Amino acid sequence: MNKQEHESLKKSLEAIQEALRDGTLQGEDRTRAEQTASMISGRLLSNWLPIGIIRKVIMFTLFLAGVYGLSKGAYYVLILWVMASMFSPRLTGEVLNLFGNLKTHRDASGNRVNKE
Repeated sequence: MNKQEHESLKKSLEAIQEALRDGTLQGEDRTRAEQTASMISGRLLSNWLPIGIIRKVIMFTLFLAGVYGLSKGAYYVLILWVMASMFSPRLTGEVLNLFGNLKTHRDASGNRVNKE
């Protein structure tokens, strides 16, 4: 995905979220908008590498510094790999999804219900 496609999807998602927030969508239209927002969010978080050359360079540098540290026997530099993974939209999305699943649970019919 290139930067223009990313920005276009991001603007579309913001427009859909705004329509969902203002409450004008009802019934089937609301369900369709939620599904579309979910698909766009999935597409935005599907890349392993970040959008933009600077973020890619930072991620790659942290990864290489971790490899270099391991080759010298310094295992504490593995934290650099954790830091590098924070630049990945895919890994960030998976972690946030995991935390979201911990915060919610499903009722008998399989629908998500917020814990209170």
